[in-house]
Amino acid sequence: TFTAPVSGDYKLEVWGAAGGRGGRKSTSHGPLGGYAIGYTILENSTSLYIYVGGKGEDAQDIAYTSTYIPLGGKGGYNGGGDGGNAPLNGYGAWFGYVRGGGGGGGATHIANIDKGILSNYSDFRNNILLVAGGGGGLTDSFHFSDMESSGGGESGGNGGFNQFYAGGTQDTGYAFGQGANALNEPTGNMDGVGEGDGGGGGGWYGGYACEVSKYANNGNGGGGSGHINTTLITNGYMQNGVREGNGYAIITWQQLP
Repeated sequence: TFTAPVSGDYKLEVWGAAGGRGGRKSTSHGPLGGYAIGYTILENSTSLYIYVGGKGEDAQDIAYTSTYIPLGGKGGYNGGGDGGNAPLNGYGAWFGYVRGGGGGGGATHIANIDKGILSNYSDFRNNILLVAGGGGGLTDSFHFSDMESSGGGESGGNGGFNQFYAGGTQDTGYAFGQGANALNEPTGNMDGVGEGDGGGGGGWYGGYACEVSKYANNGNGGGGSGHINTTLITNGYMQNGVREGNGYAIITWQQLP
């Protein structure tokens, strides 16, 4: 909770959290969280409520055995979807490895009433000042580019080749405030992947993650979208793919005493 110590103009900045890395962790980080900035007038003693997104967990990367399932990473706090588990056997097992998917990063938001995490504001959307989306989780880290699956922004970055990996937008996504949990690859899968998909990032609308087995194709989770409430915020701006690790928030008073 932030309580304004004086009346005046305040700058609000939020960063969403990054998604988790997938198996074969060849990258130094998962898809980056988004950024949003804007300005608002607060009266003395007015309170704002800040919920900071958590980084999606990295997937476990375990040598193949017949008794252990390489687990996908859990989604980050405030809307990140869980990464999918890898199969006990299948194509990847032939090569001595199977891989889980990374969890999606959580969104960071600021609101003028306290309803908790972002998904609880579905009926109170006008009370949210701004949101920065979380990055989607990775699957096979060799296929990651900086903007792929990144947090939003007007729209989160897409994580794969079709709508099952799409990022959230201003109007649609997996769910308001929540990224999708990724597919667990079925035991005996022979489609050439041998791994779980990445989870969707949290956001105004969370990113998708593939939940339909026949469409699974080494997909990263889609990033969550950001949002700016233009009724409460002036000079707003959003950017994709900025924040590594957990989310962040800064509130800055704009006047000198």
